[in-house]
Amino acid sequence: STYMQGSDMEDRAATGLKQQICQLASLGLVDNYFGGKVPPSVAGGLSVNLVVDVFNECNTRVDGDLRERRKEARSMFVPGGQSEGGVLPPNLADSRWRDTHGKDRFIGVLKAAQAAGRDAQPRKDRKDKVRYFELLSDDETERAVTEAPVLGSLGQNRKVVPLTYYGDRLEFARCYSTCFLYWMREKAGGKKPKDSYKVFAEWLKAMGNTVELDAGGIVAADPIDTFENIFRDKYGLSLSDADLDPKVSLEGAFLNWLPKAR
Repeated sequence: STYMQGSDMEDRAATGLKQQICQLASLGLVDNYFGGKVPPSVAGGLSVNLVVDVFNECNTRVDGDLRERRKEARSMFVPGGQSEGGVLPPNLADSRWRDTHGKDRFIGVLKAAQAAGRDAQPRKDRKDKVRYFELLSDDETERAVTEAPVLGSLGQNRKVVPLTYYGDRLEFARCYSTCFLYWMREKAGGKKPKDSYKVFAEWLKAMGNTVELDAGGIVAADPIDTFENIFRDKYGLSLSDADLDPKVSLEGAFLNWLPKAR
């Protein structure tokens, strides 16, 4: 196959090409400024939020599950086609994670997955009502539950989901990091948006100015403690905690905000 056989990037959205360029450029900007100081999930979440800020959606193919999903081809008579009929091309089918293309910062789909994950847990086994999220298999016939904490060092201990859920897990992670960073920017730093913007900007500057993060988690000592300490320093809360207490961690506060968010 060649580029001539591909589909136009603006088939999905009139601004599709511009959105794609905007996201790739913002990823380049983050990489140029921060180098290896921020995890890829932070860079990705920042870039998706920027695209939504500019275009009111992020209908790109840069991150998440990049495998093309297709519904079955539609066999029907095509007006103006051959007399014996014809076959229309398959419908391109986005997963539920991309239904709104981030217009709502993925709040709606995350709320739905959170409610479904909670309901899938037997009451006697529930630790709380906010930590569970439902994942679907590639063919959407099977369901599994993934459990927070998702972020930081605690998130690394999360139970690995079977390979059949891997695509949904990638989409979940993309939406989760984007929505969390949006919440940090808009809500976490104060009651007024301008106060929250200020703290968010200070957090970004602190990451850029912290020499200990230069290793990027690859060379020398793992800088994850340094990374998480910046959250404590700027927000007065840890990045996450095992109990997801909204008074203790940002992730706990985010997950307790999510069911009520609009």
